[in-house]
Amino acid sequence: MDRIVANVLLMLLGNNQCHSFLKALFGTLRHFIVTFQEPLFKHTTPYCGDITFELLRYCNSPSSEIRSQAAALMYLLIKTNYLAAGNFSRMKLQATIGVNSLEREGIAKASTRFEASLSAVAEFAKTDTEMPPDFSEQLTELTERLFTVLRDSIKISQFAYDPERTADLYYQVSKGYTASPDLRASWLATLSRFHSEVR
Repeated sequence: MDRIVANVLLMLLGNNQCHSFLKALFGTLRHFIVTFQEPLFKHTTPYCGDITFELLRYCNSPSSEIRSQAAALMYLLIKTNYLAAGNFSRMKLQATIGVNSLEREGIAKASTRFEASLSAVAEFAKTDTEMPPDFSEQLTELTERLFTVLRDSIKISQFAYDPERTADLYYQVSKGYTASPDLRASWLATLSRFHSEVR
């Protein structure tokens, strides 16, 4: 993978851009995802997580056009991951981390815009005849899980003034992911970072 191209794309995505430039940037990102799917999803690089975070951020954009394009790209990212790896594991983890990060940074506060974008991602799968029937079911389950992550993250942030309560909530949320070890590990890692910060 051309790391320079990936870093430039992420730098541009991370800055505020005018709509016309952002549309062109999304087109470039679409090509990048399809062209570099093997290194994105099968190698250990940070780019899958970074791209996921940026797309989730744009899924909360005030612009309906930008939200629609971001949701379409998010679907392409998930679909390409599924085709390359044969499962949702990596995207489940990266999307969960991404939603948690959005809330921590104050970007997604139970936004109806954000939830509508995630619902749109699930709707794309229902009309995609190239994918197996269980793909749509798994994607719907993933978007519902992301709604739950957002609500849990918001609940945790509401008790930011109480370190003991916050730590307990992190632990309680992690127990809800017993069936998904990677996701539980992600929440426990967040709990560990929290303990380090409040010392």
